[in-house]
Amino acid sequence: MTPLGLIHGVDHARELMEHPLLSAYVSEAVTEHIIPTLPYPEDEMHTRSFSLP
Repeated sequence: MTPLGLIHGVDHARELMEHPLLSAYVSEAVTEHIIPTLPYPEDEMHTRSFSLP
């Protein structure tokens, strides 16, 4: 995430998640590649993954 943000002039994680293209990329990575590998119920992880302030 850091190299991707830096290439696009984004210095902070919050800025990355507010960027339309980059946040879509991160959201897809989380839902398609990270959540399925975790040892928790997928539906619960989808609910919690983007509910943090």
